[in-house]
Amino acid sequence: MDIDQLSPIADLLLFGGSRTGDYSRRFHDEFGQPPSAAAKTHHLRSIVQARASAAVGYKLNPRYSEQGRVEIEDLASDRRYLLRSHGALSIEQAKNSNALFDSTEYIVSDVIMVPFRFQAAGLDLSVVATKHAAGRFRLEPTGPVTFIGTWPYTTLDGPFGQGAADTFDDLFDIEDFGLGGE
Repeated sequence: MDIDQLSPIADLLLFGGSRTGDYSRRFHDEFGQPPSAAAKTHHLRSIVQARASAAVGYKLNPRYSEQGRVEIEDLASDRRYLLRSHGALSIEQAKNSNALFDSTEYIVSDVIMVPFRFQAAGLDLSVVATKHAAGRFRLEPTGPVTFIGTWPYTTLDGPFGQGAADTFDDLFDIEDFGLGGE
């Protein structure tokens, strides 16, 4: 997997992050405090889902949409991507790391998990293969996460291009956003 293959996904997340920053500033201006991390997280996911479902060449998997999950299929490559914040993935991995052994029967999935993290230099994207327990749909990483690259907060190309420069500080406060920390 190379950086060009994930650029449309990065554009989608960058657009959602920018709009979520706008939402956060409007909320703060109106109510005198920022929205909750959960509100901003759901706002971001809703924007990403809406943009993905409207994009030519991409299909949003509706199975998980109501629960806030974002799985996107690239129709040209037949690849499926499950977006997951790096922070959420780190928490899951730490929670599952205490088992001495795991006797659960797993099935390898063709879905690629894309952990993302908003940070000062831009958006970091990584990839990891996935598996799921027999009879279940929840995907888990199968091994180590592979860092792919960092996308700056200005992108102009792709089906989800945001086209406008913005700085990290204007987008959102990373600690309050609840998506980037470990």
